[in-house]
Amino acid sequence: MEKYLICLNLDDTLLNKKKKISFLSNLVLKEILQRGHYLILTSKEDYQNIFPYIKKLKLYNYPFICLNGGAIYYINRKKIITKNIASYIDDKDLNNYIKSIDNYLSLTFYSLEKSSNILIKNCIGLKITIKKDLKKAKFLNYFVLEKNQDTITYLITSKKASKYNSLVYIKNKFKIKANNVITFNFDQSDQEIYSSFENSYFINNSTLEGNKTKKPSYKNGVINTLIEKYRKVLF
Repeated sequence: MEKYLICLNLDDTLLNKKKKISFLSNLVLKEILQRGHYLILTSKEDYQNIFPYIKKLKLYNYPFICLNGGAIYYINRKKIITKNIASYIDDKDLNNYIKSIDNYLSLTFYSLEKSSNILIKNCIGLKITIKKDLKKAKFLNYFVLEKNQDTITYLITSKKASKYNSLVYIKNKFKIKANNVITFNFDQSDQEIYSSFENSYFINNSTLEGNKTKKPSYKNGVINTLIEKYRKVLF
């Protein structure tokens, strides 16, 4: 039996409305793993927030993609494999750039324990456009990690940081052919993955156009598609 790599976005894709992996999803995915296939989770969250799902599926021997491609983490090896977060970017201009915008963006920099770093921008009372300013640093990439009434949190990474690049890295490590990669996606951060692999889907509840699952995340859309489309090769 040929080995397949299934790449599942967690947020609004595999998880149901209660932010949990359903009983059916847990059952089917564990069966796929027992058959020797590879299962990779991706998320916008930090690895500490993904760990409960890794534990539930017992994915300790598999790397997973966190922070939308900012890092690949390996639980069993207790290490980050790739580090494309701002604090790790080897660019002589990075620190000077951060200092130059710090005064009027009220920018703060903090670290999570044993984790990648995130840039927080406090937007209270500010009328300037942060995105416009960030574009001045062409070696940086960014996305909104969290947004509320007073604050917008941006994850700042190098240009090479993406879910797609992280998935390609893992695919090559496991020596999986491109047409043996199956992906389930949700938003713009998944667009490059969706466009690059033939067996790719957006979950039914995604607003993006493309090949979609018949059912939404809260009705086991991922599992329904895996069983319907790939029963012969996965089970």
